Amino acid sequence: MDEKPNNLMKNALKYGGIVVAILVPVMLLVLFLAVFYNPSGLWGRPSGSALAADVSCELKFPIGAASDDIIGAVYDRYIKEFSPKSPLIGMGKYFAQSGRKSGINPNVIMANARKESNFAVAGGAKVEPPCYNPFGRKGSGDCGDSKEFMKFSSYEDAILQHGDYIVRVYVKEGKNNIAEMMEKYCPRSDNCATDQYIKEMREWNADLINMAGGALGTGICLANIAKPIPPDKGICPNSLCTQKPLPITAEMNQEYGYPVVIILHYLGTGLTAQGAYDYFKTTVTNKNPSDNKFVQFVVGKDGTIYQLAAESKMVAGALNYNKTPDGGITISIENEGHFESSNSQEHETAAEVASNVKLVKYLMQKYNINKDQVISHKEADQRAGNAEGRRSDPGERFMQKVLNQL
Repeated sequence: MDEKPNNLMKNALKYGGIVVAILVPVMLLVLFLAVFYNPSGLWGRPSGSALAADVSCELKFPIGAASDDIIGAVYDRYIKEFSPKSPLIGMGKYFAQSGRKSGINPNVIMANARKESNFAVAGGAKVEPPCYNPFGRKGSGDCGDSKEFMKFSSYEDAILQHGDYIVRVYVKEGKNNIAEMMEKYCPRSDNCATDQYIKEMREWNADLINMAGGALGTGICLANIAKPIPPDKGICPNSLCTQKPLPITAEMNQEYGYPVVIILHYLGTGLTAQGAYDYFKTTVTNKNPSDNKFVQFVVGKDGTIYQLAAESKMVAGALNYNKTPDGGITISIENEGHFESSNSQEHETAAEVASNVKLVKYLMQKYNINKDQVISHKEADQRAGNAEGRRSDPGERFMQKVLNQL
């Protein structure tokens, strides 16, 4: 970057003061972007913590779920809590049976009934006997004020059919998650509140998981939301990490979660661990929750591991993948250097690799994170919908050195 500015300045002097007046501000802008926007490293980190798209397993029946009677008892308690006058109290096991038979997450069937009729309490004639239609399903049946809703023989019949209906109408069209399902269920082209529907369905899915605990199985999309955050909110032991906490303000200290993915990064050319800390410090003292660019860990070239924030503190390490689709969070580990740079001094050191291995192993064991959930920033971008991904961060060579030792 040195030769081009010099040439530009020579040309500016040659052609006079007017050109200088134009070029100087442009050069300052270029310099600003070079310092504060480096797509390959830290400065490419956009602010915020947007939620990634759902993963496909959200509509699938969970692995290792308890019996229908056990799940049904949880569902009956949930219905009674949110709709104490519901005629569906006592029918929780039918939601579980419908899900198991169709292969659909029964939480989604429950959420449909809550959304459409508050569990058969609201919705008028189409919901009440003799229509028994708590899901508001349209079709032949001569039910409801407009006579366009389906008629079922009982509430049990409607519930038991609904899982197969989701498969037929959504899954067979390739809509395998809550977000995709709601895009058809409540289409934007109809000026429907699609995002609100997605938000509610996902929140109610999480509510049921938290109420059920282990009864709903151990599928990855279900298990992670229900796990409790450690009492210490995730403090690395002094034998492994050097505590260097950022002065996180009350405004910035709200969102915590259970870590389910570990993302490795490099800082970029010329930036030290202290320089990263100094920058992050400015982002957590400005009392602006939407500008929370910081990470949980930074590793120096000498192998020192600095913990800047609790492991369970949600940060902005990777745009659109700071919170995962199943409700967990990601842990970001920054490393000094630019590992695919032509400058050999920016390459990873043996001490840096060794410390990453130790830290990642500690986090994997503590939070039961599988090796396939230890990823690069590039892969995090790809998971979030950017097919190309973030250039190289932190580089294939570095990732393999770490992964080969896990």
